[in-house]
Amino acid sequence: MGTDGISCAGAGGRGPAYGSKFLLALEILELHRPGVRALTAEEVAARVGASVIVVRRMLFRLVSLGYIEALAGSRRYWPTNRFDWISDARFGTDDIAGEELPPPLAPQALTALFVGRQRASVTVAVRSGLRMYPVALWSSADTHNGTPFRSAEAIYRTPLGLAWLWAESSERRESLIAQIKLVATARDLAQLYQAFAQFEMHGGYCLVPGSDNEVVLVAPVRRDGGVVAAVACVADRSRGLERVLRNAADAVADSMIAAR
Repeated sequence: MGTDGISCAGAGGRGPAYGSKFLLALEILELHRPGVRALTAEEVAARVGASVIVVRRMLFRLVSLGYIEALAGSRRYWPTNRFDWISDARFGTDDIAGEELPPPLAPQALTALFVGRQRASVTVAVRSGLRMYPVALWSSADTHNGTPFRSAEAIYRTPLGLAWLWAESSERRESLIAQIKLVATARDLAQLYQAFAQFEMHGGYCLVPGSDNEVVLVAPVRRDGGVVAAVACVADRSRGLERVLRNAADAVADSMIAAR
């Protein structure tokens, strides 16, 4: 349960599927793509299978951030022309960092991921009980001011941001780090460079602390045309870090192959 009540898993909806504000926001936005008719909160709630109260709160947040519009004199909502990838930390990228994770995929699950106004599918294999989550898939053509993030903090304080930053060219990465240094604390920068050292050491992935006894592994997948997929794995630290690393590396290798 999130502090704002939006992430309530059992609020008259699909149970664990809405343990994440991030996933609920994506499904609501999917209903509000350009070209569709305006919908009321009740209609949206019926389609996504969540309670009207939960949907109203999320619609308010989406309106306040400019993703959808409330029609004047009406209780209906309409998509804006700007349908950016929602990787903003305010939408729950921090959830993926460990506070509140989306539901794990079943082995061999085929999951739809968002790429701007399009969708792409990536098959993800889960091995030895390791939970894996497709975090994001985006194209550089669908970014906002050259970045899929709305704030510098969302880049260096989230696993998704770290993966995206690492996948950039070295020149672009250094330029972004120079901007980050203007707002980041010394501790933030130390953690950022520690993550980069892990990317280098592990050949393309890093581990960040999750909630309780969990470890979150994040790996970017470089593709032609500036398209990057970030995949996160979550494992129980109590199993032993060596086993976690071994299983995670296998799962990430599988996901990288599938993403291509």
